[in-house]
Amino acid sequence: MVPITGGRLSVEREAETPIELVQVAGVSYLGQAGTSHDVVNLSRGLVVFVEVELKSAGEGVRDSSAVS
Repeated sequence: MVPITGGRLSVEREAETPIELVQVAGVSYLGQAGTSHDVVNLSRGLVVFVEVELKSAGEGVRDSSAVS
């Protein structure tokens, strides 16, 4: 994750107590792969972040010639 704006979030995972997360703009962090969760914005404004996923060769690869 790469927070663009930063902000306060609640991360809700199945059958677990929600945790509060404070993102700081420009300070990236690593999440756990395969975790099913919902994220709720607790900030007063817009929260923007970029999520980058690393996949194994062939996993989730599309034929780019088919994309217009």
